[in-house]
Amino acid sequence: MKKTIILLFSILLSITFSSCENDDTINEEEQIQIVCDGDYILKTQQEVNEFGSSGCTDLTGNLIIDDSLDGIYDIVNLEPLNNIMSIAGNLEIGSNNNLTQINAFTNLKTIGQNVTIGSNENITQINGFNELLTIDRNFIIVTNNGLIQINGFNKLATIGYVFRIQQNDNLNEISGFELFRQCWL
Repeated sequence: MKKTIILLFSILLSITFSSCENDDTINEEEQIQIVCDGDYILKTQQEVNEFGSSGCTDLTGNLIIDDSLDGIYDIVNLEPLNNIMSIAGNLEIGSNNNLTQINAFTNLKTIGQNVTIGSNENITQINGFNELLTIDRNFIIVTNNGLIQINGFNKLATIGYVFRIQQNDNLNEISGFELFRQCWL
C-alpha cells in the first residue's frame, strides 16, 4: 500500500512539473488590451506622451491631435501613440505646425469612422499605419503644404466611403496602399 501511494504521488508530481512551461515571452496577439472610453483631445506634446504612457490600446471614441487649441505648437512626435490598436470614432491630426513627420500608429488596425490629416503646415512625411486594415468611413489627407511623401498603409484594404489625397502642393511620392481594393462610394 505504501509503495502504491508513493508511486501515485511520483506520477502526480511528474505530471504537474511536466505541464508547467516557463515562457516569459509575450506573443503579439497576447498583448494586454486596455479600453479607454470617450473622446481624447491631445493639445500638447506632454499630453501625447502621457496618453501613450497610459497603455491605452482601444479607444471607444475619437482621437483628436490638434496643437492649435492651446496656441503653443509643441507637438513634434506622435510615436508615443504606437500602442493604439483601434479607434472606434475619428482620428484627426490637424493644425500641428511643428510636426514634421508622422512615424506612428504602427499597431493601429481599425478606425470606426474617419481619418483626417490636414492643415499640418510643416509635415513632410507620413509613414507608419502599416497594420491598418480598415477605415469604416472616409480617408482624407488634405492641405499639408509641406508634405512630400506618403509611405505606409501597406495592409489597408477597405475604406468605407471617400478616399481623398488633395491640395498637398509639394507631394511627389505616394507608396504603400498595395492591398487597397475597396472603397464604397
